Amino acid sequence: LRQSKRALEFYEKALSLYEKENDLEGIARIYNESGVVYRDDGDYKTANERFRKSLDLQIQRKDSTGIGYALEFIGYNQLLIKDYEESEQYLKQALAVREKIGDDFALMIKYTALGELYLETKQHELSNTYFEQSNAVARSIKFVDIQQYNYQQIMANYEALNNFEEAYKSLKLFNTLHDSIYKAQKLKDVEEITTKYETEKKEAQIENQQLLIVQ
Repeated sequence: LRQSKRALEFYEKALSLYEKENDLEGIARIYNESGVVYRDDGDYKTANERFRKSLDLQIQRKDSTGIGYALEFIGYNQLLIKDYEESEQYLKQALAVREKIGDDFALMIKYTALGELYLETKQHELSNTYFEQSNAVARSIKFVDIQQYNYQQIMANYEALNNFEEAYKSLKLFNTLHDSIYKAQKLKDVEEITTKYETEKKEAQIENQQLLIVQ
């Protein structure tokens, strides 16, 4: 709900409870999640401190999944403050962890993050390599939203390379996915309205039957 102050209040309460129980997994998770709130509020310094605390704890716990998330958060945080060298270092470490685990969803996110990094640093061909890798995974797990985002970035890369033919192809793919998402949402809306109507109709029938019984 973008109510960062309230979110942080609850995270601090949760952190206090985890600390009393010496629950390192819970503490590490809270550091990561509250770090995201600080990051989204533009407090990158505090966010980075929290992500690094999480990383230290996850290394102590030897939790590969937790290590991967902490590395990713640090890397993306550094990308946002344009510390590209450190961002690349942490994102690639996170990628290596995810490849070892074989977590498709996390891999997809990592590929996109590296695509964003190389787009920012004007390494357009390398950037597209990672966006395409993300799309390959996204197609395998049927995750349409990120494909749409990736094609938008691929188009930007091709425009920067003055390859307008490929940029146009990416635009067409973007529009196709956009239309499919729009149609899926409309179908969902219709199904929800139909379900609501049918439920209200049944309730009205039951109410009428009960009135007839009473009479």
